[in-house]
Parts: sequence; structure tokens; C-alpha cells
Amino acid sequence: MAIPPLAFTHNGRGGDMATLLWPLHCSLYYLGMTVLSPHVIYGIQGSGVSYQDESEFRVRLEDEKAGWIRRLQRLDSDAPIPFSGWNDWDENGVLNADHPLAWRP
Repeated sequence: MAIPPLAFTHNGRGGDMATLLWPLHCSLYYLGMTVLSPHVIYGIQGSGVSYQDESEFRVRLEDEKAGWIRRLQRLDSDAPIPFSGWNDWDENGVLNADHPLAWRP
């Protein structure tokens, strides 16, 4: 079995992927770039780390590569990550509950 994506959520072993990448995403946005949600592939193995049988892994890796190709083919239609403006924060500097952080897992 591949490492579960839940391992990369809040309190997961790998940490919340969206939170880990947030400073980078904000920096790119600040520099004027359009930032898309990350394409994350979980459970890649090598250097002695193994999550599943090698033959199962090879099949899954081919599926993941096909998914990456599909992602690349539709990049122009992907919605960018929504970033916040001054009106998106309350008086305490906390993001409003209705802000569209839909890209976050």
C-alpha cells in the first residue's frame, strides 16, 4: 500500500502540504505570478524506502505519470489559488470564514 495522502494533512506524519507550501505560494503571488494548486504524488519510494511491492509501485507510478500528463494538458484552464486582499480579513487579522480556499485539501 502506498503512503496514504492523510499522512500529509494536519497532524499527519508529513505535515499539511498546503500549509508547508503556503509561504512559497504567497511569495510567488506577491511577485505577480499566477499560482496553481500543487500536483502532489504520494508514496514515491527509493533509496531503501518502500511503501508497496515494486511491481505494484511501477503500475501506480505509470498511472501517476499519466495523471501528470493530463494535468499539464489542462494547465491553461486550471483555476489559480485564491489569495486574499485586505477585505478578506476580519478586525483581528483572521481570514473571513467565507474566503474561497477551495484548493486546500
